Amino acid sequence: MAGSIYTVQELMYALVTELEYPTWEELHCLDDLRADEQAEVSEFWSLVPQARRLRVAVACQELAQDHSAFRGGALFRFLADDADPQVRTAAMVGLGLDPDLASLEVLLARAEVETDDWVCLAAAETLGRFLLAGELKSWPEGMQTAAATRLIDWSAEDAPDLIAVTLANLGYCGLEEVRETLAANLLSEWEVRREAALAGIANSTNRSWESVVLGIWREDPDLDVRAAALRAAGRLGLQGFLDICLNVVEFEEESKLRLGAIAALGDLGGAVAWRALAYAGETTDEEQRLAVEIALERLETDTDPSGSTFS
Repeated sequence: MAGSIYTVQELMYALVTELEYPTWEELHCLDDLRADEQAEVSEFWSLVPQARRLRVAVACQELAQDHSAFRGGALFRFLADDADPQVRTAAMVGLGLDPDLASLEVLLARAEVETDDWVCLAAAETLGRFLLAGELKSWPEGMQTAAATRLIDWSAEDAPDLIAVTLANLGYCGLEEVRETLAANLLSEWEVRREAALAGIANSTNRSWESVVLGIWREDPDLDVRAAALRAAGRLGLQGFLDICLNVVEFEEESKLRLGAIAALGDLGGAVAWRALAYAGETTDEEQRLAVEIALERLETDTDPSGSTFS
């Protein structure tokens, strides 16, 4: 990235002495840190006041999110061990914005000892980004298992947000122990676990779950879980659910189930789904109209059955 105002050494000195609110332009020098620059950050970092350290971490996270050319991996790997959990949270997010195996190794190592719930949640979300974007077969031996084991361990916690993220991301792993974990959570008395497990099943792309998903749709007493079953069916491309979703959209009074069916139709695709979504979009319910718009964007074709392009 061009236009660094400071060298790394100059920036660190400014942060120690007087720079309260660093701008993106002032932080550009932290892009793609060389080994000697990493040493300079390490030497001065403990002298930077805590509030400024947090501002640097958050600003660099935002910089990496908005500018793909910013290579912050080395910086975020260093920040992953900061004493401030808010800094570590920003670092966990940042590690997924410049993903490589070195960052994955740091994330997994930090996850082994991390106790802060927010840092764990950010790490779990970032681990999902690695699993989704990475070529798992190219990972070093045992790393995929280590990632799955960490997510499984986190999924045993009681925090609903962490459960939702970890079980959903487990679906990307494709290991047998992951399937066992998802199946066990489907049997939980807590609907949060059942719904999250269905999100993981949806992410697995494994159609062998069809009979399980159908059983949950028919028998689960919770509306959110049944809606999640419809969404999972759509993501898995289970065409046997097409008629179910059509009937739900046309006749079901429960909005949660209609929204689940609408999402599924967007994934199942085809002319029949297009017509059903067009029908569902003729409503004054803003939430349903938005769901229809999103589903239409996901349809396999960008034309209606007559061949006219819709907007």
